[in-house]
Amino acid sequence: MIVAWLLAAIGLPLSIYCEFIESDTWLFYFRIYPHMILFPLLFLGAAFVSIYQALILVVNKQEIARTTAVILCLSTWLLCIELTSDNMMLFEFNQTASTTREVPVEIIEEIKKIPNIIIDTNKIINKKKIIINKTDIEESFKKYIKHNSKLEEKEKKGYYEFMKLSLSYQTWKSTKQWSSFNRWLYASSFFIIVTGSLINISLIFLHSRQQLRNQSQYIYHLAVSSLLFIAWMPLRIYYNISTNNLLFGSDLVIGNMDIFAWIIYPIYLISIILKIHKIRQDWIAIVMVSIIGIFLPLIGIFKTKWIDVTFGLHSTPVTWIVGLFIGWFIFYVFNQRAKHQSHIS
Repeated sequence: MIVAWLLAAIGLPLSIYCEFIESDTWLFYFRIYPHMILFPLLFLGAAFVSIYQALILVVNKQEIARTTAVILCLSTWLLCIELTSDNMMLFEFNQTASTTREVPVEIIEEIKKIPNIIIDTNKIINKKKIIINKTDIEESFKKYIKHNSKLEEKEKKGYYEFMKLSLSYQTWKSTKQWSSFNRWLYASSFFIIVTGSLINISLIFLHSRQQLRNQSQYIYHLAVSSLLFIAWMPLRIYYNISTNNLLFGSDLVIGNMDIFAWIIYPIYLISIILKIHKIRQDWIAIVMVSIIGIFLPLIGIFKTKWIDVTFGLHSTPVTWIVGLFIGWFIFYVFNQRAKHQSHIS
C-alpha cells in the first residue's frame, strides 16, 4: 500500500515537476488536471491509511484476497479503456512529440478559421494534412485561455476541432516516441486510485460483525476513506466543466468514464450512513458524513469557481496545502470518534 501511494501521490506530481520545472509548466498542469495530480497528492494518503486501519481489523483475510483479484482484473480493463481514449492530457506527451494526420477537407476548413492570436494555421496545415506537435498544442491552449472572450463562434469551433484532433489517441497511436514517462506514471496513478476505491467499497459490504475485531472502528475508518475518495468528484467535475470546456468546448458534467463514480460514490455514502446508524446510532457522525458527502459533488457542479480558486486554474500552492490539512483533519476527527466509540461499546 505504501508503494502504491508513493507511485500515485508522489510519483506523478514529482515527475511532472522535475520535467517541467524550468518553464513553470508543472504548475499549469497541476491546476488544469487537479483530479489526477492534486487529488492523490492531497487526499489519497489519508484514504489509504484509513483503508489499512480497516483491513487490520478483519479476522479472516482470505475473502479480501479473492475479492482483490477480481478488482485488479476490473481495474486493468478500465485502465485499458482510459489509455486508448481520446481527450488525452498534455503531460502525457514529451516535449518533442510531433505527428501528422490526414483529415477531411471540412475539418481543414474549420481549422483555417482559427485566428493568428491563437496559432498560425499556415504552419500547421499542409494540403490535406495537419501537422501537430506538443509545443503548438500547449501554446494555443494558453493563448485561448487568455483571448477566448474575444473570439467569434466560428473561430472557437476551429480551435476545438484542432484540439480534438491533437489530443486524440487515434492521432498518436501509430507515432513513435511521442509519450512522456509521465503517461506511464499517470496509468499507474489511475490504476491505483480505481483499485483503492473499489477495495474500499468491497470492504463496506463484505464483512459481518463476526469477522471483525471491532465493528465500530471498522466502519469509522471506512467512513473516512469513503469521504476522501468522494473528494475526487468536485475535482473531476471541475476538469469536465472548466478544463474540457477550454480545450474542446464541452460543458458535460459527467464524462464517459465518470458513470462508474456516480454509481459507486452514492453507494459509499448511503451504505456508510446506514451502517453507522445500525451499529452506533452516532448522529454527529451521520450528519458529518451526510453533509460532506452530499455537498462535495454539489460544490463541483454549482460552485465551480470555488474549485477554480482552491485547486483549479486560479489556485496557488497555499490553497492546496489548506486542502491537505482539511483532508487530514477529517481523518483525525473520525479516527478520534472511532477510538471514543470503541471505548464506550
